[in-house]
Amino acid sequence: EGVETWNLSIQYKILKEARLDRLCTLFFEEEKKGEDCDGVVRGQIIRVIAACLFGHKLAEKKFSESTTGRSVIESGLGIAKEGSSGAPPPASLRRSSLFFLKNLLLSSS
Repeated sequence: EGVETWNLSIQYKILKEARLDRLCTLFFEEEKKGEDCDGVVRGQIIRVIAACLFGHKLAEKKFSESTTGRSVIESGLGIAKEGSSGAPPPASLRRSSLFFLKNLLLSSS
């Protein structure tokens, strides 16, 4: 019970203070720097975002409908934007992103 209460209070604080935007920004900064070759840092960011969202229907909906949220998922999956020809993301990042997307879709239904 104590851990669940702690997790909920942290989740609400992160959502209330719009920290998800900061996490998304951090994801793209790591991508831009090009130092996260193995995708570990970006994969961890995806997992933190997922932990903040899951179980909070409004937050899940807002993230799913936002351009930034979709861009994070698309980037993690390696869905190329028109005119870009970058290398696909590492397999570990694609797995984390796919797991996140799958859970996001299943929790919405």
